[in-house]
Amino acid sequence: MAVVGIDLGTQSLKAVVVDDDLRLRGEASVPYQPVFPAPGWAEQDPALWLAALKPAIADALGKAGLNASDIRGMAIAGQLDGCIAVDRNGRALAPCIIWMDRRAAAEIAGIDAGFIRERTGLVLDATHMAAKIRWASRNLPEARRAMRWHQPVSFVVAALCGRAVIDHALASTTMLYGLKERAYAGDLLAAFDIDVTRLPEIDNASNPAGTKGVGELGNVGTNAAIANAVYHATGVRVRELPIRLEQLLQR
Repeated sequence: MAVVGIDLGTQSLKAVVVDDDLRLRGEASVPYQPVFPAPGWAEQDPALWLAALKPAIADALGKAGLNASDIRGMAIAGQLDGCIAVDRNGRALAPCIIWMDRRAAAEIAGIDAGFIRERTGLVLDATHMAAKIRWASRNLPEARRAMRWHQPVSFVVAALCGRAVIDHALASTTMLYGLKERAYAGDLLAAFDIDVTRLPEIDNASNPAGTKGVGELGNVGTNAAIANAVYHATGVRVRELPIRLEQLLQR
């Protein structure tokens, strides 16, 4: 049996296959690029990530000499601080405002940097998700139909298994996560005028986000829909696998 690891990068989606002894059996990547529509802006179409999953997993499985039926779980890590507005069906309403985008600089004016530092441990900065949600809510016509705001990893997890969930590590980068509460904090949400019901729920990275058959992604080795756990962040319930898998993904 084996596990698939997905690294949702800025310039490519990478897939690795590791066996029960954490030996790398196969790896593959599908390239794509961000776009820069204006100075200080950086965007990416979330459809690129979803389209890259099938060929990346298929190639990695082929190199590993394995079929979809050999895979018992999937772990997903990737770029943080992106911002994606989705409709009630989970479809992206606009391109993702990715981590390097600085268009929301005006949205942090008047917010106390010391308050943000004390409550979140973060530097008040336009690249964090809270500022981007505030900018989109005020400037993006499509945002009026937004039912939820995702980061890239939580968007892909929701697309795979239908659950809007994010782990504590990714949530802690939003400027909405209180360190003491280990949850979204009311005073931080109020500072950016954000409705907590529009955010992914927070769960431990070691908990499964849901299930998805690798075969359901398309012809990635077999057509059987194997019920594989899709884990948000790097969570896989095998001792030490989350850390060690992350190390593999950074190769």
